[in-house]
Amino acid sequence: CYGLTVEPQTPLGRQVARGTETAPPEESHEVEFLATDARLTQAGFEHYEVSNYALPGFRSRHNSSYWTGVAYLGLGPSAHGFEGAERRWNARALSAWERAVDASEDPVEGVEQLREDQHELERLYLDLRTNRGVLTTPADEPMIRSWITAGWATGHGDRVRLTPLGWLRLDALVAALTDHRSRY
Repeated sequence: CYGLTVEPQTPLGRQVARGTETAPPEESHEVEFLATDARLTQAGFEHYEVSNYALPGFRSRHNSSYWTGVAYLGLGPSAHGFEGAERRWNARALSAWERAVDASEDPVEGVEQLREDQHELERLYLDLRTNRGVLTTPADEPMIRSWITAGWATGHGDRVRLTPLGWLRLDALVAALTDHRSRY
């Protein structure tokens, strides 16, 4: 379940820019997100990742691999692949991708080598996206306690897991924890 993002170079984005459609108010996202969570969890679905729910035993194995850092190969136009500390993406345009493949060339358009700090940030972000949460350290305790008090997280031993309210603040919480950890 994804919230609607109006992207500028899409039909909806152009309609909003012309005034023929209206973008949903930002405030409605939190209300809708929390209502969706309540309805689906009451129906027996597990909210196991920010945007994903499943009945017990039926989580998406495909998507879950992205959140655990498993290597994957991207095939086709605009496809992305990941292996350890390297991310690759193919040409977006079908015609460019086809030309490369027809010429027996690699259709890759870009490669990114993740530095250790980028890899750690990504790991933290991906772990907090899921109901698995992230391992904490004693130095994290004051910050984590404030999250729990605000209703953004729950603590389970040496792990912290974000609540739906916390997932709504995921980017800010990851940034705060990353900044905090950079100081020790």
